[in-house]
Amino acid sequence: MTKRLAILMCGALVAAAGTSATATVLHVPGEYPTIQAGIDAAVGGDTVLVADGIYTGEGNRDLDFGGVNMVVMSENGPEVTIIDCEADSLDPHRGFYFHSGEDSTSAVKGFSIRNGCGADGLFPQDNGGGILCYSSSPTIKGNRITANAAESNGGGIYCYASSATIKGNTISGNMVGWNGGGIFCYDCSGIIEGNAVTGNTAGWGGGIHSQWCSPTIKGNTIEANTAIVSGGGIWCSDSPTTVTIEANAIAGNTAVWGAGICSSEACPSVVGNIISDNAAGEDGGGIYCHYSASLMRRNTVTGNTAKGWGGGIYLGESSATALNCVLWGDSAGIDHEICLAGTSSIAITYSDIEGGWEGVGNIDADPMFVLADKQDYRLLWESPCIDAGHPDSLDPDGTRSDMGAHFFDQDDYMTLYLTPDATEIVPGGQFGLTFTLINRWAQPETLWMRTRVTLPNGNTSTSTQGPYSLPPDFTVQRHTARNLPFGVPLGLYGYRVRIGVPPSTLYDEDSFTFTLVEP
Repeated sequence: MTKRLAILMCGALVAAAGTSATATVLHVPGEYPTIQAGIDAAVGGDTVLVADGIYTGEGNRDLDFGGVNMVVMSENGPEVTIIDCEADSLDPHRGFYFHSGEDSTSAVKGFSIRNGCGADGLFPQDNGGGILCYSSSPTIKGNRITANAAESNGGGIYCYASSATIKGNTISGNMVGWNGGGIFCYDCSGIIEGNAVTGNTAGWGGGIHSQWCSPTIKGNTIEANTAIVSGGGIWCSDSPTTVTIEANAIAGNTAVWGAGICSSEACPSVVGNIISDNAAGEDGGGIYCHYSASLMRRNTVTGNTAKGWGGGIYLGESSATALNCVLWGDSAGIDHEICLAGTSSIAITYSDIEGGWEGVGNIDADPMFVLADKQDYRLLWESPCIDAGHPDSLDPDGTRSDMGAHFFDQDDYMTLYLTPDATEIVPGGQFGLTFTLINRWAQPETLWMRTRVTLPNGNTSTSTQGPYSLPPDFTVQRHTARNLPFGVPLGLYGYRVRIGVPPSTLYDEDSFTFTLVEP
């Protein structure tokens, strides 16, 4: 190694070490008057920390990292830290604009981003009402992206040639003229995980639109979105590689074709999803496939409707394989559960299909959901779907696979399910909850219930009730309700119940979250 090369390498190492060692926290507005001023002062690895408040005007919208990988985050979360873009079609602005090659270490965390509007134009840079990722792959986590709009694509978030990570956000009430009311991805391979994508509107892909992409769409709640044409919940098109759609709750979406999921010239892998209560004006209440090849495993497709063909699944010039699925309680003008149009074909095995379907291991029997009227599609112990899936596949508890998206955990003989009436409540509103307790043991059992509520600020309160006695081989459901008082803090609450015998025996536990919102 030459002396000059050694000096250069040493200098580079010192510079890199210096960047890491000098990473700092920059405070807005304490040290810098606007969010952009904080960003402009930051170097790689820094954090711009934004205090509570409503941020508007120049320097607090169209925020640009300029190719520097940093974290921009709120101190106390999106409920109290708001970027209001105050935009419309005549004066377009968005919250954040990534376009300089930022990677996953660039992050936006904990903001409400609202009232953004993309420009009226044909270029990728004109899209994205709330956030635009153009040839950049940031991390977008824990934000509320609401009431944004775009003329063409991506009312909430638009990603072009990007591998962005979009995780744990609420993306709601956004609107777009063409594609992707909540999220639009083009030529991407990013991760969309654990988001609440609700109440968005688009021409195609009311909730999420994926085109020429292979993203992973996992663990999201995709609910009450509207597509004027196709793909109320998810629309994926023109994707020769696999689009992974896994473990999502896709419910209450509407479209003319494919209210839950619409696939056109794509290869979706649809695994472990609850696809329920979606409504199509024409065909494919739950799933609509056109010139597509689909893999469907461990899905529960139920309560979907279509005025035309295929309440559960519609295949048009498409092929599909389905395994360990439940299709039950769907309805349509023609073919309630499955419609095969043209040259379409589907191979279904070890599945529960209302009305029956030819295939190895298929059954036609009430799956016995916990509370279908409250969208709880877990299985009661008496369900014929338990241990009825493919004999070579196992559930996490080591038993033979169950049919549908939820398996019945047989690790213990006592089971607890919690089913909330609603997951959004206003102060003064009613908090309702159904307890389902199952004793699979051939003898009576005594148990206690320990409840823990986690408040938005992280504090917890606990209580213990009992003892309760359950007869042998017994299932009981009890509903309880009470009004939440005015003045309780807004935000996200956690609710967990454990059953067992104090001090150390735990039989089972269940939990959920609910949000207390402004009236």
